Amino acid sequence: MEALARHYGAAAEIRAGDRGELEIDSAIDAFVDALRTDCTREFGPWIHRFFHPGQN
Repeated sequence: MEALARHYGAAAEIRAGDRGELEIDSAIDAFVDALRTDCTREFGPWIHRFFHPGQN
């Protein structure tokens, strides 16, 4: 679960900074991709029913 805490910390940094819309969108995509990867590793491929690969 350390990975989830790390990702939530990254999300807080995104909110705290003064960033452009495209940069925020890109950061959210990276966050979701990393979260999906961690969830798949932690819980197995069944997570794809809820977190479809390639769809943010």
